[in-house]
Amino acid sequence: TFKKFDQSQGLKNSMRVSLGTQYIPDPRPTAAYGKRINYRIGVKYAQTALELKNTPLNEYGVTAGIGLPVGRSYILQNFSMVNIGFEVGQRGTITNGLIKESYLKLPSGSQLMIDGSRNQNLINFRSDFRNFCFRSIHKMPKIIYIICLLLFFAGFSACENDIAVVNSITAVAEKKLPLQTSKNVELIYSDSAVVRAKLTAPQIDHFGGTKPYTVLPIGMNIIFYQATKKEQTTLTANYGISYDNGNGVTEKMEAKGNVIVINEKGEKLNTEHLTWNAFTKKIYTDDFVKITTKDQVIWGDGMEADQDFSEYKIKNVKGEIDIKDADLAPTEGEKKINNKENNE
Repeated sequence: TFKKFDQSQGLKNSMRVSLGTQYIPDPRPTAAYGKRINYRIGVKYAQTALELKNTPLNEYGVTAGIGLPVGRSYILQNFSMVNIGFEVGQRGTITNGLIKESYLKLPSGSQLMIDGSRNQNLINFRSDFRNFCFRSIHKMPKIIYIICLLLFFAGFSACENDIAVVNSITAVAEKKLPLQTSKNVELIYSDSAVVRAKLTAPQIDHFGGTKPYTVLPIGMNIIFYQATKKEQTTLTANYGISYDNGNGVTEKMEAKGNVIVINEKGEKLNTEHLTWNAFTKKIYTDDFVKITTKDQVIWGDGMEADQDFSEYKIKNVKGEIDIKDADLAPTEGEKKINNKENNE
């Protein structure tokens, strides 16, 4: 397994197994042309070196083809022929949001063995061989001739389709497949050699494109520090995503699913979606929020606050209760938040 800086880069040991067979009805040079054709079929299975999101990308396929002999001498019969074939298979998987590719290949080729026992001059042989090929094709059974033409023209259309398929798959892959995945991450953010925040997450996925972004799919925990290294604010969530402006600068970050923010005064914010704007240094949401202080509980829809949650404003206050009146029945919105916390 390839690793860089003790982190796996999504590569592992690869393995390939192939099995095939060939059948010639009558290999004698004097036999009818149709009986001298080589018929081939095979299967293959490969474990590729790629592994994304802890999921191996394997490949399997079926191959078939024919070898059209050129000439009737033993040497030409066995070593000179035109080979035509096809391969169909699949690569990848749709597990964990990945991509499965189905493909069709139409390989073709030829091989030529000169019979030296005839002492033919190479210049004359080239012309004789060309004429002989035309005669062989003319004597070829019509069904074989038709099959060759169909495979020939299908090859051109298949090439065009393959390019379109590859382009579409590449575009989707750039959007859905991370360039790098890191496990059990701890990141320290500093400003002028002063630690400002520490982020820990079970997994971080980095995606490319014109505007790169980073996903924390299994949750995250962020601790913000004062200049004196004292904890100022904490944030936890089940999911996070950070957007880059394309120049390595973070524009905004979103936290989703059971988002909890606690400031240095012990005030707690509960919501399901929270956005941090890097330019305004504000956090905000339009979803339901509940703020719990030492004196009261306030709930409503929408909120905006400083990034350290020291000052905040609920846009549409739906209700509030004093802590001494906490035995009062909570609202439906507050029930949703509480049930969410209990389920987590």
